[in-house]
Amino acid sequence: MSTGLAQAARGMLTGRPGRARWTALAAVAATAVVAVLVRLPLIGLPLDSDEGGYALVAHRWAAGATLYSAGAWVDRPPGLVLVFRWVDALAYSPLGLRVASAVAAAVLAVGAAAASWALAGRRAAVVTGLLTAVVLAGPWLQGYELNGELLAAALAAWAVALALWWRAGSLPAIWLAVAGLLAGSAPLMKQSGIDAVVVVLLVAALSPRRTRMLTLAAAGAAVPLGLVVVLATLGGWSRWWFALVGSETQLSAGQPVGYRIGSMLLGALLAAPDTVGLALAAAAGVALSWSDRRAVWPALLWAAAAVFGACLGPFGHPHYWVQAVAPAAVLAGLVVPRLRLLAPDLRRFGVAVLATAAVLPLVGQAVVLSRPSDQRTSVLTKDPVVSANVTVASWLDAHTRPQDQVFALVAGAALYLQADRSTSFPYLWYGNVEHVSGAIPLLRSWLASRSGPRYVVVYQNPDEVDPTGALLRVLEKHYLRVGRAAGYDVLERRMSPGA
Repeated sequence: MSTGLAQAARGMLTGRPGRARWTALAAVAATAVVAVLVRLPLIGLPLDSDEGGYALVAHRWAAGATLYSAGAWVDRPPGLVLVFRWVDALAYSPLGLRVASAVAAAVLAVGAAAASWALAGRRAAVVTGLLTAVVLAGPWLQGYELNGELLAAALAAWAVALALWWRAGSLPAIWLAVAGLLAGSAPLMKQSGIDAVVVVLLVAALSPRRTRMLTLAAAGAAVPLGLVVVLATLGGWSRWWFALVGSETQLSAGQPVGYRIGSMLLGALLAAPDTVGLALAAAAGVALSWSDRRAVWPALLWAAAAVFGACLGPFGHPHYWVQAVAPAAVLAGLVVPRLRLLAPDLRRFGVAVLATAAVLPLVGQAVVLSRPSDQRTSVLTKDPVVSANVTVASWLDAHTRPQDQVFALVAGAALYLQADRSTSFPYLWYGNVEHVSGAIPLLRSWLASRSGPRYVVVYQNPDEVDPTGALLRVLEKHYLRVGRAAGYDVLERRMSPGA
């Protein structure tokens, strides 16, 4: 079986352009269109705080602030911020972010299909591409957002695909270096995006010319890391190190092991309505294809590494599991070439499992869209700030000027893009304020200074943020309550000489 699949794979790039092959190529390309279309129903959902925060940091960077300085601080890799900067150059808007996420999903779907073709043939590729496209649009998975997991997964899928096509004999050795380059670039989108590096290096290490091939793959993977080291050295090593390593270390040190395990399981549970069907299909793919180890092990290793990466996240958000979608879809695709060999009952079961994996995310969309528009976000997230940002942004638009600086206390990073207002406080996420040394004293001094915001939206209780009570005293001294939006107080800076 594995020999036949390898011959079929080589036919994609080396054989005569037969009608069946071109039809399959067109079908794989169509999965990119599907990836865009299935996301359209959710395009109007409010931005997640990560999307808004990354967009603001990229906007500050584009305006001249130094990345990882106080003017453009974020605890995410530079590749992710660079993508948001490109989006910013085209459209600094929620719609711009949603369009970019659709493009990334399309790239990921086709990459997953390409990897699947190398392992199991063209029919499996089409099924894999469709499954990837549809599951990524699942509302509970939060795959419709533009996040680091989606971007890292897109690079990872193409890295794995190129490595597998090289293994099948359809690509020259230099493409293994390209695979390494893409795999090494994935962690620059999200630190946990290490899955492709594992697969590409192991594919190279198990080849007959392992020393040369492993050197090529490792050299390609080292290029992005080397570039980051150079940029960090030129841009301020201590700042880059703290943003990318130090802050995450401080955050992790403050989280008990039990909390991290619990949050990981909770995130998996929240994403389950969209992903449980795909997980079952992947398990079926492994079970039915186990005799063909050469086809199974790369996809299984990829899936295991992606799950491990998802478990590294500190908060257990559902979108952590986005990076496991493509390898799970590839495993599910292994079922396809074996369906004709199965007994009728097993064949029907295999088809039903694949269909279920594709239908569940669409059912999830239908459930969300059946709610009134102002209640849809609350179905998907327990964070009330995400829903409130829309109403608060409308209040700010009606009562403040575009040049007025505002602050979502202490976290509501999407508000700034949605309200088209700015802030100069460097830490945009609650975890940063809570765990980064010196963040709360800096917040108090900033709010009390003349450079502080004119308006403050009190999303979190000041006494919970700063149990000493000092933050609340600063607010009481320097700000007055002037309104209320979506259940949250809006404060305005006192303009008296003693303010």
